[in-house]
Amino acid sequence: METITTVERLIKTYSGIYHQNKGVFSDALSNHRQEAVSVFESMGVPNKSDERYKYLDLTPWFDHTYGYTIQPEKLKLDSEQVFQCDVPRFDMHEIITINGFFHSHTKPHELPLGVWIGSLAKALQEIPEKVIPYLDVDVNLADSLVSLNKAVFRDGIFIYLPKNCNFHSSIQIINLQLAQDDMFVSPRNLIVLEGNSSVNLVICDHTLSQNKFLSNQLTEIVVKEGAQLDVTNMQNIHNNAGAINHTNIMQKANSRVNYTVLSLHGGMIRNNIAAKLDGVGADNSTNGLYMTDGSQIIDFNVLIDHAKPSCTSNQLIKGILDDTSVGSFNGKIMVARDAQKTAAFQKCNNLLLKDTAKVNTRPQLEIYADDVKCSHGATVGQIDPDALFYLRARGISKDEARMLLMFAFAHEIVQNIKFENLRFRIDEIVNKRLRKELTRCHNCQAL
Repeated sequence: METITTVERLIKTYSGIYHQNKGVFSDALSNHRQEAVSVFESMGVPNKSDERYKYLDLTPWFDHTYGYTIQPEKLKLDSEQVFQCDVPRFDMHEIITINGFFHSHTKPHELPLGVWIGSLAKALQEIPEKVIPYLDVDVNLADSLVSLNKAVFRDGIFIYLPKNCNFHSSIQIINLQLAQDDMFVSPRNLIVLEGNSSVNLVICDHTLSQNKFLSNQLTEIVVKEGAQLDVTNMQNIHNNAGAINHTNIMQKANSRVNYTVLSLHGGMIRNNIAAKLDGVGADNSTNGLYMTDGSQIIDFNVLIDHAKPSCTSNQLIKGILDDTSVGSFNGKIMVARDAQKTAAFQKCNNLLLKDTAKVNTRPQLEIYADDVKCSHGATVGQIDPDALFYLRARGISKDEARMLLMFAFAHEIVQNIKFENLRFRIDEIVNKRLRKELTRCHNCQAL
């Protein structure tokens, strides 16, 4: 384990770490790493002068001493005891990562021919021709923290589906953070769906120990012609943990992506989501729900780039904020000059439970085509007193009436999850979180 005081120090010592551990780092990405180092050195950690980070102060998280590992620790972990997901009749291929490194398959399934599900580092060694061509997804978004990840990542998850593969089992990625000291984690994931393939992906982020964690994660997704991907990401980390998640999505013609992020709990969570619709007829649905209390900070930054004609996109982000917590949404729809017949819609709605809670919203349209249907909007308000009175007049207590209204507000996001049994379980989790009862999923020992 190497100790770093700031990310800048990590970059300065990176060359020494690399030369001491040439057998650990992939030679195939050496040039990529060095380029990423140069980019990060020139840009540095984002601050509030960067419009995309206008509402988020990262200084308390980066100006701290963390441990950083370049090889997976040999932990004896009984995954069946640590994480048990019992969504009924929901067949899942489960993967566990620990501190950004692939750990194990908890319930291995026999994989169809040509399918790869496992370690990105291992895939780079064994099947680099399936990995390298898809790295560095071009989504027109320059971010120094993406470069930081590319410079120092050691492992992550690689999922590859060949053409015409309908993966019947859902894939569940369980990201766990566990350490005896404060830890900086930098996983990189790559998901590739070749033409007309499909899969449902569930991602669960948890912290096992109470140390301070900072995660800077990059997930790149390539969805080829006619492929379909459904992603549900549940973020449930403790108040001493921060997570910066970059999700870059490239979609080709007639592809469909339904991406839902549920930020249930965390000290600081930043979700950077960028999708480029780079084929005629591509469709993207991006949904987010964040629930904050105490002094938590959750920040969404969404970019949907319509690069080709006849594509559709829908963004819906909702927040429920309590105490002195802060939520932010910075969203943009871009429509290229040749992207005629575009239909793109963006909406952010927020519910403030106390006057001390704060939300920042900034919906944006940048349109260069003239034959489009686009809209954007944002609302910030409190619980409707008329609706509250209506429920109380029917014998429902004030507290329960408030819960019902908040649950209905949140359910508009949850209902976008396609699988009924998973949707019911998430409704249960959301209901517990609203009542401040939630510390972990129904049958999960991860917190």
